[in-house]
Amino acid sequence: MDSSRYIQISADVLVEYIYTDQASPATFDTSAYPIEIMRDGYTDGSYLWNAANVFGTMGNGRDRSAAAISTNRTEYVSLNSSFGVPYNDYDIKLTNTPQLV
Repeated sequence: MDSSRYIQISADVLVEYIYTDQASPATFDTSAYPIEIMRDGYTDGSYLWNAANVFGTMGNGRDRSAAAISTNRTEYVSLNSSFGVPYNDYDIKLTNTPQLV
């Protein structure tokens, strides 16, 4: 049976750790479950998601995320791509979509 815990690594990083069966753990290869990393020029941080084609399995996707667009992290923008041009393709301080994977 799987269960999860959240661990605050730093002010910018929250990790969900999922405990799984030790005898038969689930493993995921990034060649089959690719990740996207977006660099953030406002905060000098990074965002990490799974690519859209594996969202159904992983549940960690850019379309459910927001990014800070101010250095003091008081303004955020949705990264949902169904609104037209994804915001990260518009803002030069965020990694554009073709360069995420």
